[in-house]
Amino acid sequence: MYLIFVRLGDWLVLLGRSSASKDVELLVLQYEVAVLRRTNPVRFQNAALRS
Repeated sequence: MYLIFVRLGDWLVLLGRSSASKDVELLVLQYEVAVLRRTNPVRFQNAALRS
């Protein structure tokens, strides 16, 4: 039940954010994924194969 309320709250916050802030967040997340793939490439390849 808690998780449902958290996700709903997150969704409401996203509705109020500007497009520019969403773009910045996407760039940061893409950078974080790239760094994680460089530091531990085998783990991410195995996870991609499982999904």
